[in-house]
Amino acid sequence: MEDCSTGEKRKMKKLSELISIKNEEITEFVEKNDIDAIVNAASPTLMGSDELGVDKAIHEAIDKDPQRRDLSFNDIIRETVDKGNTYPKDTIRCQRGKVIVTEGEPLCNYVMHVVGIKYDGKKTKKERSYGVSSSCVRKLEQCYTEIVREIRKHPDIT
Repeated sequence: MEDCSTGEKRKMKKLSELISIKNEEITEFVEKNDIDAIVNAASPTLMGSDELGVDKAIHEAIDKDPQRRDLSFNDIIRETVDKGNTYPKDTIRCQRGKVIVTEGEPLCNYVMHVVGIKYDGKKTKKERSYGVSSSCVRKLEQCYTEIVREIRKHPDIT
């Protein structure tokens, strides 16, 4: 492939060479790597997932802290977002493309809950690829912009 900046031919790396899958408990990974903040792909309710995945693992890791007898992670989220109001669990607390930051102790200092796109593409048999609408791409860009904006608000995130 040609490098646009130099016009030189160079070998491009395969995506599989750039991605590393970590298959370990989230608490072990966070502690081993001294992580200040986790970006969590959350549902709009922010109340965790019943399905296996990172969202559920984050909630479980924070909830199992023995010093947290009084408040669950969902209670902390409700205090941060609902601000004293009593809303049902299925209330939408974060719009797609937005980020809400809560404390993440004892797992990490912060959890950045980001609600991403709802996939609207279709798989084509001919190309075997997936496509999404341009509005989904813009919403995903908004997610990343919001994450960076929140990181800048918290200079203690290293």
